[in-house]
Amino acid sequence: DATELAAGYTDQDEFEFVEFQNISEATVDAGGLRFDSGIEFTFPDNTLLAPGERVVVVSNPAAFQLRYAATFPSVTVAGDYAASDTLFRNSGERVRVVTSTGESILDFSYSDEAPWPESADGDGYSLVPIAPDDPNFDSTAPNHWRSSAVVGGHPGETDAYTFGEWMAANGNVNPLEDPENDGLVALSEYTTGGFPNVLDNHPDLAIDRLDPAAFSFTMAIGADDALVTAEISDDLSNWEPVSVEYTGSTNNGEGTRTLSFRQTGQAIAHFVRIRMTLR
Repeated sequence: DATELAAGYTDQDEFEFVEFQNISEATVDAGGLRFDSGIEFTFPDNTLLAPGERVVVVSNPAAFQLRYAATFPSVTVAGDYAASDTLFRNSGERVRVVTSTGESILDFSYSDEAPWPESADGDGYSLVPIAPDDPNFDSTAPNHWRSSAVVGGHPGETDAYTFGEWMAANGNVNPLEDPENDGLVALSEYTTGGFPNVLDNHPDLAIDRLDPAAFSFTMAIGADDALVTAEISDDLSNWEPVSVEYTGSTNNGEGTRTLSFRQTGQAIAHFVRIRMTLR
């Protein structure tokens, strides 16, 4: 922005950061962890993270401070990789983090092309793991990542919210309840950004008119407790997901993202549906 330009920052990569979170239930020492692929950085000794605690590693400390300090005053910066003259490649690359003894604890390759979230490439959104504490989380799977809710991301914080938090804020409604009788149970309203005490429109499952094998579904960004899968059927009785592939997601800029799917079988099934479950 104008303030950043006036301060002499002309390269958007100077505002780059990567965040680490302790998802265990015990304090851990991240000291000695280092990037073996991607940027060059080693965590200082005695970098202790309490359960749930987050720290960031930044490209340029001064640039990060200028952009984020006022909005996220509690963020902890564990260090920077400015001296290494390395950056994450915008086109995608392998990222590997190892312990001081060389044991790999994180190893995946991201991309700037679908099915990876393309909105996180150049549009200012962060690339965010979905429910990383879920035992089924797979860092190598594009559908286990999304773009952040807002441009710039949330360093040191989360933009996700649990169904339990949403439920408590909306009258402690249970997942399958429909108190306003609009035909949408609470779980579907949580997933799509609706409310259990408001008459909401039914969410659209849009089929591409020019390509009937392709379809999409829009859900709320941050409703990471909701697991969304697509299924197909020829008779409305037998449903199966095996001939459906996830093809990407797009940040719509207003708190939702559109997930895209495609039928992969030789014959296109007559019916498609979205299944929503709680993790």
